[in-house]
Amino acid sequence: MAIGSFARFGRDCPADARTRLARVLFPAFWNEFLFRLNSCRRKSLDPAAAGYFVVAAGARAGRSPLLIARYYAASLINLLLLICRTQKRPEGDGPLFLFTNLRHGRFFRDGVAPVRAGLYNLRYLRYPHLLAFLSAREIVGGLWLALRTYPAARDEGRARCAAEGVDWTVFRRLTLFGRLRYADAVLHALALDKHGGEVWCPGHFDLYVSVLSIAREQGAVRRFVGMQHGLFEYPPAPHAFERLFTDAYHVLIPESRPWIEAHFLKNPDCEVVIEAREGHIAFQTLERDPGGRVIAFAAQEIAPADEALVERLLAIKARAPMPVEVLLYSHPLYPCENTGWAERGLVSHSRERHANIDVLITRFSTLGLDYHRIGVPVLFVPFGDGVCIFDHQDFTVCGDLDAMEAELARVLGL
Repeated sequence: MAIGSFARFGRDCPADARTRLARVLFPAFWNEFLFRLNSCRRKSLDPAAAGYFVVAAGARAGRSPLLIARYYAASLINLLLLICRTQKRPEGDGPLFLFTNLRHGRFFRDGVAPVRAGLYNLRYLRYPHLLAFLSAREIVGGLWLALRTYPAARDEGRARCAAEGVDWTVFRRLTLFGRLRYADAVLHALALDKHGGEVWCPGHFDLYVSVLSIAREQGAVRRFVGMQHGLFEYPPAPHAFERLFTDAYHVLIPESRPWIEAHFLKNPDCEVVIEAREGHIAFQTLERDPGGRVIAFAAQEIAPADEALVERLLAIKARAPMPVEVLLYSHPLYPCENTGWAERGLVSHSRERHANIDVLITRFSTLGLDYHRIGVPVLFVPFGDGVCIFDHQDFTVCGDLDAMEAELARVLGL
């Protein structure tokens, strides 16, 4: 039975239907929570003190209230625009490509209409919004339905957290779970139910991906095509991810297929399609000392583990018997702010990626796969984090900094 068909817009919604809706939709928040919890551990943050935006956007704790206020304001403005029917609406009933960030734009497909998701999403206005499928009356009805079913969702969440040994307050802080985000999930479920057709989505742990998976399993949409856009990270022990119920899943990194099939896909009839990842990096040529060595570190974020790794590389540079250049390839979302490193010879690049380096070091960036493809030695130093390709034997994974230094000495002849 489809999500919308038994509780359409809150009319005559009995208590058992409200409870069922809450039980069906609450797990959509679970993968996002585990993803944020991993990030807390990686950044040495106390989950009890870290907020949603501190973890999700790398914001300082002092900015968290401002970002939350902006989130709520954007959501309310978007609601008003949707109710007033000013948001661009999807046309027809053809396949949709659901996205929250245009970094996924490289996965757009011909014949699959890009549609943005997220109640807060006031960006990319040239694309239609999924919630514009709903009429003003349906949106108001969906909000009323969310208000009526929220207590049951909250009770379901508390029970799930108790069973998993998770602090409920921590869960709420890391997912921003509350009436507004729950209403967001309900509205997206209803919009997917109204479309009812085929939907593509490249996300992994995002709320809207999980809502789409639930909608497909409940029969609210006819077909869900998932896409791998990066590396899957292991869930924090002892927890497990909610699996995605997909009809087809496009794997961009073939080495990660066994892990995806064993740990993330729920539908036993899912068709796994291998789309071998082709390098999308435009490599540049670095002007370098022909008698020296060049080590590059590809960072996801500048967490304490990253800082320790950079410090070890600069120490290697200082005592090496030949000239050694250390580069930092920073992530677009996490620029390097440590000016002291530059004074000690670290050269940071936000966009440039060079083909003629001697070795790339990373914790688990997909940039490592691009360099592996062109034959540059790659060392993964995960600091306890795990990702799906580590189950494969093609990659060198160093257990700690000492192992990394020994492997560097071998690769570079130091």
